[in-house]
Amino acid sequence: MRPAFVTFILLTVLIMLAALLVIGQANWRDPWFLFRRRPRNVLAWLLTGLVGLSYLDAAWNSTGHVTCDFASQWLIGRMFFTGRAHELYLVGPEKEVLSQGYHDQDWTKMVRDILRKGRSEIADDEVEGPLYPPTHGLVMMPFSMLEPRAAHAVLTLIYVQLVFLCGFLIRDITQGRIQAGEAALICMVFPNFAGGIVLGQNSSLTLTIATAGWWFWSRGRPWLAGLVWGLLAYKPVFAVALLWVPVMLLSGRFLAGMITSGMGFVAATLPFTGLAAWLRWFEVGRHAAELYERDANWVWMSRDLISLPRRQLWDWDHFWPHVELITAQREFDFDTLQQVQNGPWLTALGLALWLGVILSTIGLVALIHRVDRSRGRFGFQKVFGPRPAFLLFGALLTTYHFMHYDLQPMALPMCLLLAHLDRMSRFAQGLLISVNLALVYCHMDLSMGHGSVRIPFETLLLLCVWAWSGILALREALSAGSLASVGEGCQVSPSDDGSSPPEVLAGSGTFSSCSTSERQNGQND
Repeated sequence: MRPAFVTFILLTVLIMLAALLVIGQANWRDPWFLFRRRPRNVLAWLLTGLVGLSYLDAAWNSTGHVTCDFASQWLIGRMFFTGRAHELYLVGPEKEVLSQGYHDQDWTKMVRDILRKGRSEIADDEVEGPLYPPTHGLVMMPFSMLEPRAAHAVLTLIYVQLVFLCGFLIRDITQGRIQAGEAALICMVFPNFAGGIVLGQNSSLTLTIATAGWWFWSRGRPWLAGLVWGLLAYKPVFAVALLWVPVMLLSGRFLAGMITSGMGFVAATLPFTGLAAWLRWFEVGRHAAELYERDANWVWMSRDLISLPRRQLWDWDHFWPHVELITAQREFDFDTLQQVQNGPWLTALGLALWLGVILSTIGLVALIHRVDRSRGRFGFQKVFGPRPAFLLFGALLTTYHFMHYDLQPMALPMCLLLAHLDRMSRFAQGLLISVNLALVYCHMDLSMGHGSVRIPFETLLLLCVWAWSGILALREALSAGSLASVGEGCQVSPSDDGSSPPEVLAGSGTFSSCSTSERQNGQND
């Protein structure tokens, strides 16, 4: 984020504060007026609108459409639009379709980034292409009717608007504890929405699907919740990561709806692609996994758990240069600051961390279920507070190989935890707010220089918040007064799957993801 832009935001905030005072809405005898509920929401909406417009300005005045991140999506949608989806992931036909939107040097760059992926040459009959599955082609087909720059502009506008929708959904889920403007602002400044917008990435779409599904669950509609979550088949790593959440919610209808929707989504592509294109996509995924093992840029831009140990970072000689980088004591250089260490034990360590989060989440949720049942309470019915936050954090953190711009869906569990803020101690409140301010700073830093390839503070902060929300959830379940307040933050629908009736419980400079060679070429109660 440029200093001039930061100055512009600060001046705008000061002007808005002055305007609120001048027009008589503020009581000069009440110095905390702007922290009251209504003016706080108004201010949040003003800031959200300002930030959203600034993102659109950055996206529309960038070359984000000429990146492998967006072009691969445009290509897969264009293959559907031109009736050539059955040739997906075949290099020759993909080159021809790319030429319909990219020309000269841009076409050469897209072929290198999307098809060759760092290789010196690739034959037209080889299998390679976008990492997205054919389901994403159905999503992109209407937009790929446009030329890339226009498609990028339309999609980025939609992605910003989806954040506002998420704000209203989160307001309903939290029963107004988090207001719509506040929720939208949290989602908009969560890492790394700004970078995703410039690159034409779809993190706000993933956030919207996750939030809409949780909204249906909070309304007592598990089948519809599952149908919505099944739409994550457009980005299967998130669908797989969230698939075990309905199981831990003890909701068979939620799970069945998710499986039905996902399978239906896949089936809808078959008239366009046939089965062969899907088989080729699995091969492309295998190629990508192999590339992930050696490509430093992908490892350092990722924020997943599996890649965390593979950064050449966890010894003093490599850690200190990164400290010097983030304190502006040295310039960025690839040789010192973007190295990857490989080995079977590192892979095993990453998998152990990934599996540890899954098993810890499942184990603690199962323990909470057991405590609830021993006290005559049935069903995981809370829809905001530490319990769902812990469960959703655990699921989303175990998404396989996600990048810095894929962090935004974790704004949903963060909002669910923030809705519990008034039930926390002063110390805990300050700690949670501090973590969120740190994430906002990370969000700003990701838009500057080499922010996307520095120490993965976001993952470390979110791991801490996940663990802390788990402790809060267990303490809440063990608390003798957990039934003292009824009806807040709970799902009040009839029991799911014919089980015992649920109790109503108390709520308690952006980088593209292309490879290194390609770029070098061109959070205690």
